[in-house]
Parts: sequence; structure tokens; C-alpha cells
Amino acid sequence: MYCFNMISSTASATVESSNVILHKRDSDDMGWNFGKIYDPSNKDKVECLLCGHRMSGGVRRIKEYIAHIRDNVKACPKSTKEEQESCKNNINSVKVKKMAKFEYGQDVKDSVPIGSEEKDEGQEDLTIRRKKVGPMDRHSTPIDPIIPLTLKQFR
Repeated sequence: MYCFNMISSTASATVESSNVILHKRDSDDMGWNFGKIYDPSNKDKVECLLCGHRMSGGVRRIKEYIAHIRDNVKACPKSTKEEQESCKNNINSVKVKKMAKFEYGQDVKDSVPIGSEEKDEGQEDLTIRRKKVGPMDRHSTPIDPIIPLTLKQFR
């Protein structure tokens, strides 16, 4: 476990032997260079290392705060243009990676034939399934969509 101290807007790691405090999650995301966890009971509560502003939402929210993306948070008054650009680039690269992963998954799903009309010689019909009967089914009757409920006689 590490304790992080702020030195000129970059975090440096120091190990404490007696009192171990975790100020960031166990990830290598670049957003943890700009924020830390301030509430150990809720790991989504983060604090900006540049200005001390506290917010909830995790590392993505701190990157949006530094990058001046004002959809979810306000802008950090102490972030430089380089820090803003690096956070924006990181957010965009994560979006591109997620989109590529989603498209790959869609391609895999589209390439697998499901419910095709063709049958192999040895393949049996798996579409016919028996209804599972539970303990309450003997006390109820199936709903017939043709007969309206007002005409049904209840037992």
C-alpha cells in the first residue's frame, strides 16, 4: 500500500510501515496523477491534487475536471493546457478502445449463426421445450387470450 504526497502537481510514492493509507485505487490510470481518494469508506470520492476540490465519481470524473470537459463537472482553475490536453487525449483513447471492443463483439455475434433454418442430419430439434411445472401450477389455470377475463368463471 502506498501513501501519496503532492510535490509540484505530480504524485510521488512513499511507503509507510505503521499506518498504511491508500490514496488511489490499484490501477495505472493517468488520472491518479491528478487526484486521490479522500474517503476510504467510499472509493468514488476523489480530491483534485492541483486545487483540492472534492467530488464523487472516480478517476474519470477527475480527468474530466482537469480536462475542462463541462458535461459532468466544472473546470479545474489550476490545470495547465498540457494537463488538459493529456486528460482529453486519454479520455478519447479509452472511448476508441471501448468502441473497438464493442464492434469486435458485434462482429463475433453476427458471425455465429443462431436459429438457422438448416438442420444437420444428426441434429435433433431443440426448439421444443417442456414447460417446467412448479408447485403453484396445480392451483392456477393457463390464461387463454381468446376468452376475455370478464367471461371467465373463477373457481
